[in-house]
Amino acid sequence: MKKIFVLAAVIALVGVAVPQSNAAVVFSENFDSYTGIGDSNFTSMWTVFGGNLTDSDMLNEGPWRQNYLSISFDSPAGDVPPNWVSIGLAMDNNFNPTLDFTGAHLVCDFRSNFEASLTGVLSLEIIAPVQDLGGNPMGYSASFRLLDANLLAIPAASEGWVTLNFGLAEDLRNPEAWWARPILTEVEKVQILVLQTGGDIVGAGTVDIDNLYVNNAVPEPGAMMLCGFAMLFGVIYRKRLNK
Repeated sequence: MKKIFVLAAVIALVGVAVPQSNAAVVFSENFDSYTGIGDSNFTSMWTVFGGNLTDSDMLNEGPWRQNYLSISFDSPAGDVPPNWVSIGLAMDNNFNPTLDFTGAHLVCDFRSNFEASLTGVLSLEIIAPVQDLGGNPMGYSASFRLLDANLLAIPAASEGWVTLNFGLAEDLRNPEAWWARPILTEVEKVQILVLQTGGDIVGAGTVDIDNLYVNNAVPEPGAMMLCGFAMLFGVIYRKRLNK
């Protein structure tokens, strides 16, 4: 019996001591591949848009922060309908081939010049084929984003650059079709939205965007090797105990 307890302790320690996962990058954009600095819409990859957009530029801060996208916008006058896009960053063309976002975390760096954070306005969005709750393809594509209650905040200027995790692609929804789910093995686009979901975004300002990543969590090789060793050790030990 004592040997069994020792074996269980060894396996438990292996599980605790080994890092569980690392990130496999499915898609990334840090804007550093673009040679032009200035108007951001010179690239055929991205388009900045929105009802409150005033300016957009590709800027560079040298070795500490190379190219990043800077977007300026005004607050609209008066109330606006829910889901109004104040500003957004859209892909011009679909992924070719489409990408698999299954189990993927959506991450991006943001910075602003706002005195206070703007809560409940920010979402990543994917474009993907639609399936119903039963997994039946519907034959068309639609947009999926965070629901209004889950929208993230644009950080205040005092916070500097902040890495925001928008969660899993599985959590994205189409607010106009509660039953719709994305076919995550065939994602066509990924985009960024700053939304008006009620009244105004107060004030005007600038939002900086960099390092958009879609990461899948995968087991580290070391973890897989040690887990396999633990299982093999258990089999051998069991055989010896049974003799």
